[in-house]
Amino acid sequence: MKHLALAITATLASHAYLFAATPPVAPANAPAGVLWKPSDGSLHLRYHDAVILEAKVFVKDGQGERAVRSDEVVLQQSASGGDKVEQLVRLSLAQANAGTGLVLRGVVTGSDEAFAAETREESQKRFPLVRTSVGQSHNLRNNSIYDRHLDWVLSGPADGQTHIVPGKPAAGKTTFDIECCGNELALVFCPRYYQQHKGVKNFTPWTKKLRQDSITGWCSWWAYGGGFNQNDLKSILDAWREQHMADYGYRFIQIDNINHCLPDIAARGITPDECFRSYLNVARTELGEDTFILACWGVLPEVVGLADACRLGGDGFGPSTLQCYNSWNNVIWLNDPDHCDILPARKAVDAGDVLKTESISGVLEDTVIRPTLVSMAGGVLMLSDKAEVYQNSKALEGACRASPVLFSVPGQLYDYTPNASARLAAVKQPSDRTPIDAGGGQTCPWWLMEVDRPFEHWAVLSRLNFEGGALPAATVLFRDLGLGDDQLVWEFWTRKLVAVNHGAFEVEALGPRGTRTYAIRPRLTRPQLLSTSRHISQGGADLEDVTWNASTRTLSGRSRVVIDDPYELAIHVPAPFVSREATMAGAAAPIRTEGTVARIAYTPSATTNIDWSVKF
Repeated sequence: MKHLALAITATLASHAYLFAATPPVAPANAPAGVLWKPSDGSLHLRYHDAVILEAKVFVKDGQGERAVRSDEVVLQQSASGGDKVEQLVRLSLAQANAGTGLVLRGVVTGSDEAFAAETREESQKRFPLVRTSVGQSHNLRNNSIYDRHLDWVLSGPADGQTHIVPGKPAAGKTTFDIECCGNELALVFCPRYYQQHKGVKNFTPWTKKLRQDSITGWCSWWAYGGGFNQNDLKSILDAWREQHMADYGYRFIQIDNINHCLPDIAARGITPDECFRSYLNVARTELGEDTFILACWGVLPEVVGLADACRLGGDGFGPSTLQCYNSWNNVIWLNDPDHCDILPARKAVDAGDVLKTESISGVLEDTVIRPTLVSMAGGVLMLSDKAEVYQNSKALEGACRASPVLFSVPGQLYDYTPNASARLAAVKQPSDRTPIDAGGGQTCPWWLMEVDRPFEHWAVLSRLNFEGGALPAATVLFRDLGLGDDQLVWEFWTRKLVAVNHGAFEVEALGPRGTRTYAIRPRLTRPQLLSTSRHISQGGADLEDVTWNASTRTLSGRSRVVIDDPYELAIHVPAPFVSREATMAGAAAPIRTEGTVARIAYTPSATTNIDWSVKF
């Protein structure tokens, strides 16, 4: 028999789990309509009764850029047949001329679920990493726009030939300024991208949106297994209350010790997949849409559209599972690495038998690297240690700085480790696949998260060493990260400004289980925030506003702080500015100056929002 588990967590508050008021019309699995005017170089692509690209083509030579002359540019298009429709729109000069190229400039319009991302190209070979984005991405590696609502993707040429600038979602739509340059230009449009091209057959995102709240809490399974009891629960709750874990965003308690066995169903003329999906559909209907459903025991395509999240691997914390399905996270569902025991006492030794484990000794570095990875990946962060671990404040630093997990979308339309998802897409019969197909191999050491807020846009880069040996010192080029050359860099855990030289910065060697997390912000000529101490996003979880008043030379903002947790602002103060006075929560705050950095700290007596300001 096949064993399947279903974890169900009821939410205590409303959330953005939105459904269409009327049954939506499914988008066609067909090419976009193309309207091309060779007389003036105007180009329109139309899909699902809407213009998704409105652009003009220009000619660029040694004299500069000019409008297209009649019939100077030729458009050719083709589309593959079958279920995986790939439409190619190619623009080229009617007569090739050395030193003369084309520029396409226009606007792409998608739904409020559309986002910019990259396809796998040379940039990933130069600097392999996993990318996510909290809000819209401005990354220079982006060459594509994916619209989750209708499951289409439009891609331009990669490796610096396409530049995409997102606008703000409004009235259910998001616009993107797009510019492509080259001797010839090729646009690729793919409808039903995840459903057909990535093989997720049950994916119909036009029927509902994903919830966007942070799923963070504690799970009983790995810590206590089947021996969990009421006294254990009381110990956990007492420790969490004392450590203010709910104030840091840990909201759920999951009691996980129920396995269900599917009966022999072949005689009934239905497949195991159909049976399981029907069972889950009943659960979803009975529990309602405000209940969070987590599917367990490996990657289960049968639950797509019904479960909110899926565990990617077997028992035991699986860091590499998150990179096997990184392009699925918050598109298909929310990725879950099974649990996150921050101070591991045992590990699984047999994927086929969850009871076979061996004892290990966790170290303090584990308490930082494990929750940091899950938070950077944007996954489910459910801790699973015994109560005594949480009674040690030093062991909780990483967990507190990683929660809440910010809702993020993939920065890449491919998986860092593609083998697992590729095998899954190729399976014809459910019996041909194994339930545990994620994980294994080296965990990616580089994870980049962009944070887009109305008042600022910045990037956070984590370097994580899950391997046994040391990672050597390295030079990181900003252009390899898809960022501009003039940046400021602050390291979160050591609370230090990092030296930047010629479009790059140096990272130190990293021992086993070592973690470094760098905030990277475009350099300004006036005082600017470098980092905050609350969360590894360095502002993404706590900052509600930041404003610079040039006339009064005042930097001010509003932050959410946690009771008894010292909150520090690190501010870069370039010459000729000098920090003069600061206030936090209405009271004067001391300023500690270290070179060009001003540091202002405050210890709150309650979990609340505070205003702060610094005059120069």
